[in-house]
Amino acid sequence: DDLVAIADHIATVNAGSEVLVLQFAATGKYFCSGYDIRSIGAARVVAFDEMVNAVEDARPVTIARLQGGVYGGATDLALACDFRLGTPAVDMFMPAARLGLHFYQRGLERYVSRLGLDMAKRLFLTAERIGAPRMLDCGFLTDLVAEDELDAAAGRLAATLAAVAPLALLG
Repeated sequence: DDLVAIADHIATVNAGSEVLVLQFAATGKYFCSGYDIRSIGAARVVAFDEMVNAVEDARPVTIARLQGGVYGGATDLALACDFRLGTPAVDMFMPAARLGLHFYQRGLERYVSRLGLDMAKRLFLTAERIGAPRMLDCGFLTDLVAEDELDAAAGRLAATLAAVAPLALLG
């Protein structure tokens, strides 16, 4: 149900011109624990990769506000965003290979284009869990901020982006 809700929100935002910056945020210990693998193969109105691709293709600039764990498919959701702000509490891992799953093409392409081939292979093939400093070093995070600064940092970035000429920003 979340996949449909997110895809619907993106479609609504894309249909208008007033939203220039779209933020993805969560509350609690995790940003997102990924796709429910028990649902793989089930008929869906919106497939997981379609929802993540819609995030990447969204008309506005996108910001992922990562306050906690980012696991599995959620790593691709974050990588689909233009900016990824995280706190020291953030960690991530991609267990697809450990679970015997092939990942979809655009998700693999996002990993390689954002993190480089060697890091993408390392994260996919080892299912290694990495923390916030390493996420920043490898390019997964755009910026690392204190936990109590995440909202303010995301707000400043959104304001900076929204102040850019819209044609340049959205182009």
